[in-house]
Amino acid sequence: ACWSTLFWSMLILIGVQWVCGMLLFSAVLPWLQDESNPVGKRVAVYNYYGTFTKTMITMFEITHVNYSRASRVLQDNISENFAWFFAVYRMVVSFAILQVIRA
Repeated sequence: ACWSTLFWSMLILIGVQWVCGMLLFSAVLPWLQDESNPVGKRVAVYNYYGTFTKTMITMFEITHVNYSRASRVLQDNISENFAWFFAVYRMVVSFAILQVIRA
């Protein structure tokens, strides 16, 4: 019984990470492709969010480890409005979903 609960909990968690990662990747991609933005800033953002795979690894890091470094890359280089995305994501995923899984 506990394996099925673990499976469905992880499926929900991965699904939320996937959807949020797709939204974030879709928001960042036009900025990365805009050649008028400085190359150094684009490289810094690309290292975390340049491909969907990199975005998913970053989302895993944000969920389970530390979100400040990955969020500051977007806040410092693109817009401070990304802070709201990360604040809501951390509240919903880390404090709600993960605490339910742990219980």
